[in-house]
Amino acid sequence: MSKESEKVLEILVNYANAQEAAAVDLKHRIAELVGVKEASTVKEETFTTLKFDSQKGDRLGEFEVAHKASNLPDKFSPAYGILRASNATIKERYHGPGYAYSYWLYGENKVYRQRLKKGAAKTVDASGTSKVEQLKTKFPKNLEDLLLFEEKGQFIEIRPRHYLGSDNFAKIAAIVRNQGGEYISAGKDSHFRLPKK
Repeated sequence: MSKESEKVLEILVNYANAQEAAAVDLKHRIAELVGVKEASTVKEETFTTLKFDSQKGDRLGEFEVAHKASNLPDKFSPAYGILRASNATIKERYHGPGYAYSYWLYGENKVYRQRLKKGAAKTVDASGTSKVEQLKTKFPKNLEDLLLFEEKGQFIEIRPRHYLGSDNFAKIAAIVRNQGGEYISAGKDSHFRLPKK
């Protein structure tokens, strides 16, 4: 592929990313107009007070399910409502800093959870600092707090905790590009990705 063709493709990808960011921004502004507020992460106790039953699946492995009928309404309803408002699905799970589990909804009146992976191999440098921790230092604290960082194979993936807004998206994209990374536009699975180096 010629350099000119690569440049045209880069321009088209940047245009598509800008359109995607504008569409997300539009959705959130409409949500604000009709009174829907984005949920911030709540304490995990909101969910751990539920009674969960252990399950095991071929693809998912070990997970747990809390049924509405097995829980007190004053405990189940808030947890279910938070997950519903956050559109928590198996692919877009709900969790926050310090959580032991990720949570999602599937079907009616059921809350699912699965233990977050601990001890996943972290890449560290000679000083013992993980690549993720090194990368976090490249972001101002206000932007870092908006993001989830995760090592996946040969890459570090960065996903937003919630809607970023066009200004924050642009700032984060610039930092990622400056560090040799890229934005992967994949609908709900969109993320920033950087090689571990």
